[in-house]
Amino acid sequence: MFLFEPKHLKKLRMRQGLTQAQLAKESNVSQSVIAKIESGRVDPSYSSVKQIIQVLQKPNAQVKILANDLYNPKVISVDAKDSIKQVISTMKEYQISQVPVLQEKCVIGLITESTILERLSETSDVHMLRGKPVSTIIEMSPPLIPKQTPLNVIMSLLSYFPMVVVFDKQSYLGVITKSDILNKVGGL
Repeated sequence: MFLFEPKHLKKLRMRQGLTQAQLAKESNVSQSVIAKIESGRVDPSYSSVKQIIQVLQKPNAQVKILANDLYNPKVISVDAKDSIKQVISTMKEYQISQVPVLQEKCVIGLITESTILERLSETSDVHMLRGKPVSTIIEMSPPLIPKQTPLNVIMSLLSYFPMVVVFDKQSYLGVITKSDILNKVGGL
């Protein structure tokens, strides 16, 4: 017998490794209703509870979290021709520490605060370096992964790279950083 207490939904859902969106999809209950149940703002209907319980009782109900569930579509990027000074301004404006470098809408590399600081410490003419195009100091391109890539693969890649780029067919959809994963897990 499975006793369902609405106040425990979040804990039960998390135990199964489900996001609100995944539970909504599996149970045919809207994500907004699930959020309201979890926050105690609504008493669920019997039919909603029944559908949710069916999903939570499934053996191995764990749904894989994929890149498609995690990527951030609001990608701040810079062009390979942008000056290092422009890149620094972009990073400061958006309070980010890394940014993909694009050339004709293709990701060709990555620039990080660490790379910029490293290069600045290696030169005696900081002003000249700031005027150079970012393409002169970019790092290797971050890994490109399809949107069906599972979380465990993404986590493995993020232990070696500061971000991964999610793509579908010929276009990139967004990026995933460790911060994106923490934000997603915090929302579970």
